[in-house]
Amino acid sequence: MIFSLHLIIQAVLVASQASHCVDNAGSFCITFVPSSTNASLLLATVQTKASGWAGIGFDATEMINGVSVVVGWMPSSTGTGTPVVSERQITADVMPTFIRASPFAAVPAAAVTAMNGTGIAYSFFVLASVFPETGSLNMIYATSTTKPTTPDSPSSTFLQHDNAATFSLALNQSSAVQSNTNASLILTSVCADSFGTFCMTISNPPSSDTPTANTTTPQSFFLVTVTSLLYNGWIGVAFGTKTMSGGVPAYVGWLNSVNSTIVSERKVSAEVMPVFVEAGMTVSTTPAQILAGIEAAAAVGSSSSSLAGFVISFLVPVSGL
Repeated sequence: MIFSLHLIIQAVLVASQASHCVDNAGSFCITFVPSSTNASLLLATVQTKASGWAGIGFDATEMINGVSVVVGWMPSSTGTGTPVVSERQITADVMPTFIRASPFAAVPAAAVTAMNGTGIAYSFFVLASVFPETGSLNMIYATSTTKPTTPDSPSSTFLQHDNAATFSLALNQSSAVQSNTNASLILTSVCADSFGTFCMTISNPPSSDTPTANTTTPQSFFLVTVTSLLYNGWIGVAFGTKTMSGGVPAYVGWLNSVNSTIVSERKVSAEVMPVFVEAGMTVSTTPAQILAGIEAAAAVGSSSSSLAGFVISFLVPVSGL
């Protein structure tokens, strides 16, 4: 998975709400409002008159490989109860790959009332950063009148959609510029998808922290925090490259048996085991500001222990980025 990242972000986006209906018949509507507990999150609510299932894909104009989608439906044959919300990824023209059940988000009372016991209404959290700073976000929706094979299971299979179309939506935003005197200022951050499969934040290191692998002062370094909310084996990142070719420097991290951070600096050597260079420089704590953003991506509780997957923080020389 490859993406580009530039150390130029100087503001935090403060999101306001946005909504869109594809027609006046209630075929498909979606609303985004700020989370009441976390400014990094938006609560998305889907409403549709369709009785089977409804899905939404982000940053896409067609259902192609790699598109992240959220699909929701009502459980059991009665069509009542807590909605089932399933995070998926499109894989060619076959059943979208199940990623996980979306963390619970209560459907706003107004949406429940509007549906009046018919159709589907479900809510889920997304990062506010999924919307671009300027312009609109392309989205694609799909609905079906046929219920999933196993309505009570978020990993259920389901038949192809009856209706689908694309639209774009802009989220009204304002910028709150942060002071460069903040010791833990987040310089930039990126997630590979809306599911938190891989997220990375680059910031200035805490002034009180010193590298554990050598005695170099932290002022010559950036603090890099990488996380996966889905995997808990190891996680790696390489800078300044688009391919894992020979000679590319990379950092690989994992947690040992007592949950201490291990970071290994490597050099990629063709398609064999990357060559070990030296132990990476870890830090004693990840700044709370960064952990809050990671929690937002997970859309779970307020402590790092509630995260699935794991968090790795380490220092990278400024000259290495």
